[in-house]
Amino acid sequence: EPTTCSDYGRFPLHCRVSADQVQIKFNNDFFCTCQVAVRATGDQPPPTLIFAGMGPESQSECMAYDARVKVLFQPKGHFDAAVSLQWAHQVLAPWARSSFLTTEWLLFQDNSPVQRRREYIRTVQVSGGEVCFGPPGATQVWQPVDAGGIGDLLQTLAKDVFNCLMDSAGREERWRRGEFTAKDKRIVATWVLGEVWSRFCGRAYDDIRMAAFVNTGCGLTITGKNDHQVRVQGHDQPHPIPPNPGQAFTDEEYISRSWTGHENFRFSDR
Repeated sequence: EPTTCSDYGRFPLHCRVSADQVQIKFNNDFFCTCQVAVRATGDQPPPTLIFAGMGPESQSECMAYDARVKVLFQPKGHFDAAVSLQWAHQVLAPWARSSFLTTEWLLFQDNSPVQRRREYIRTVQVSGGEVCFGPPGATQVWQPVDAGGIGDLLQTLAKDVFNCLMDSAGREERWRRGEFTAKDKRIVATWVLGEVWSRFCGRAYDDIRMAAFVNTGCGLTITGKNDHQVRVQGHDQPHPIPPNPGQAFTDEEYISRSWTGHENFRFSDR
């Protein structure tokens, strides 16, 4: 028997969101914290990269960032209390208000102290959300982003997209020689994540996002339907990468346009 919205009670599946941090690595020498919020079904919140430092070098750097990605700065690139509140105010809450309107929604996240602060919880509540904290130290068991395999999938996609981008015009060798500035690397990171997120939000990944919630128990119904799909250890195998339809970074012409398409900024290798 098909599952309906009434089976889920107060929070239908499309009103359930999981937030967590994912570490994205670029060529073994540049790391970023990525804060993602993933919805079981429906449109997805924009991803956020947290860079180490006090802020961008210039307005031209900001204009070169991929518009699909939000950017925040923290001295060491950590998701600390200040950054978590920034993210809630600037990214999560505006998206929730536009996506859910008057509908209540539920946010699954870990028990980190920075996310248990009153100001953070209040920001979520004002946008119509309720926070569900899982047991501490167990995100690898119950969190859709972690145990559901989404974090690993995003890391794999980022590696593939980055390698495709670096294969063009000998950029990988120039990166290795240290000819890319920190500013260049930040801009590259936003374009890589923007492409990754566009793929991940596509229809080819609908079943993967759904499975992440169902397998971890975050997609439970009040009627018991789908209970048999819950796994104690979440998703225990890597997700296969679906074929990427349409134009993507594997297209050399698209790479060139992406790399030089900003009137007010040019990369160091141009």
